[in-house]
Amino acid sequence: MGFSTDRDLLAIEPHLFRDVPLMGQERVNVADGAVSGTTLTSATGGFDAAQVDAGGVVLVDGIACEVLSRTDASTLEVSLVRADVAGAGIGPGAGSGLSVVVRTFAPQAAMVCEVLMRVFGIDPEAGGVGEEQVLSRELMRRVEVVGTLERVYSAAVALVGENEVVQAKAREYRVRCNRMIREATVLIDADGDGVGEIVRRVGVGRLHRA
Repeated sequence: MGFSTDRDLLAIEPHLFRDVPLMGQERVNVADGAVSGTTLTSATGGFDAAQVDAGGVVLVDGIACEVLSRTDASTLEVSLVRADVAGAGIGPGAGSGLSVVVRTFAPQAAMVCEVLMRVFGIDPEAGGVGEEQVLSRELMRRVEVVGTLERVYSAAVALVGENEVVQAKAREYRVRCNRMIREATVLIDADGDGVGEIVRRVGVGRLHRA
């Protein structure tokens, strides 16, 4: 499942879904969108088949919006990026005949999540603890977001070549991700009682609560 969503990426990099489109997996691309308030409708959207859900990102006439919820196959509740995820939705502006594009970086996030879990010794396939036992979910979310951005921009460098902005972002997120991993302390609930018994850090022995 992972710890982050596309919306988390958008909150850090507002132009990500527009500026590096080839790095994302395109799920919807139609031109019959209509917006009223925070409600986006598209008769041809097929949002259910495209698995567009809360936490996703949709470009409405080029404006990046977070997906608040999916009402049905042709209707989404959307919002401009909110400072507070619990805040009220902010409509992108009414209109019709709008382009609607949904891209996701979920595949990259899944790969980063797998790497992070192995780095911290979380390997359910080997009979160890699983993702659901990680209590430090906010920490893992932040690291996964930065790691995903590093992967996306590093891959983009190979396509765009000598683009200083893309190269700088790839370097920045690589440094940040490595630092966050080195400084991270991950708490794990080994027996399902809601209390962390295991503390894991990179390069540090595993500590168990007595």
